[in-house]
This record gives sequence, C-alpha cells and structure tokens, in this order.
Amino acid sequence: MEALKFVVAPFLLGYFIGGIPFGFILVYAIKKVDVRKYGSGNIGATNVMRVAGFRWGVMAFLLDVIKGGLPVWLMLRWTNEPIIACCAGAGAMMGHAFPIYLRLRGGRGVATGLGVFIPLAPIAAGIAFGVWVVVLAAVRIVSVASMIAAVSMPIVLFLMQRELTSVLVLAVFGAVFVICRHIPNIKRLVKGEEPKIGRRSN
Repeated sequence: MEALKFVVAPFLLGYFIGGIPFGFILVYAIKKVDVRKYGSGNIGATNVMRVAGFRWGVMAFLLDVIKGGLPVWLMLRWTNEPIIACCAGAGAMMGHAFPIYLRLRGGRGVATGLGVFIPLAPIAAGIAFGVWVVVLAAVRIVSVASMIAAVSMPIVLFLMQRELTSVLVLAVFGAVFVICRHIPNIKRLVKGEEPKIGRRSN
C-alpha cells in the first residue's frame, strides 16, 4: 500500500497528464492531418512547427512544458516530498513518449522534461533552457540542442548540490531517456540528413 501511495499513484498521475498529445491535437484541429505521418513522425513541438507553422509549434512547446510541470507541482503541493514529485515527473516523461491515447507513439520528451524540472529545480531548469537556446542559435539543429541541454541538466544540478538527490537521479534518467529517444536523429546526424530549423513539411 505504501508503494502504491508514494510511487505508483504519482507515476500514473504524471503518465496520464504527460500523455495528453497536445501536438497531435493541435495539428489535427488546424490541418486535419496526423502529425505523425509528416516530418520526423513524432508529436513534439519541433514537428508541429514543421507541419503547422511556427506559432503552433510554440503553442505545442508551452503546453508540453505545462503538462510536465503540473503533476510535479501537484505532488510537491500535496506532499512536499521531492521524491514523490520525481515519480510524477518520470511518469510525465514516459507518458509523453509513450502515450496510451496514441498507442504509445509519442514525442522525444524534451519540453515535457523541462516542465518537470521547473517546479523541482527552477534555476537549473532555466540554465538548461539557456543552453538549449545558445546551442540552437549556434547549430540550428533542434535535436543537437535538445540532447546537449538534457545532458547539461544533471551536470548543473550536481555542481549546485554536490550530493546525490532524487532530483539529480531523475535528471540523469531524463538525460539518458532523451538521448535514447533521439536515436533516429543521431542516425540522421551521422548521415548529414538531420534538418535544420526553418524547414517545413508539406
């Protein structure tokens, strides 16, 4: 019962909120098409931008950030226990990547992951987002910026905390998770086929 209360329930809360496919919903509402059939084939903000345009990509990004942060914020408010909130955060990332609503075909988890860490470690999350912006401006490849930002998160947390915490463990998990979700992008990068920002699908 204790495991159900402190691990499973928060994880499931995060999963079902994090799994809401805002990118899919936005593109279908605007263009009446399945975003997964275009561009990179995932439901994240970058692909929404390619298929539906910049403003809708930004909207998808913001909604994905919110759905990552909401279950974590709720758990912190209700329990004041970071480890329980981290369970909700892990669930949100898994829900975005493997949403039950879309037969487990989701996104990379970058924006949702950012949302997860805003309530847990806002300064570190802000630094990681800054890393993403700087790298994106330099290379203009979203996947590269996303992976570097994800890896920067546990590094920044460790430098700030100098101890092993549940938030740091979640950050390490998040970095590995994001990189694993970007394996198709890594293969395209090796081949020189990864698109840069500004390229839009028809």
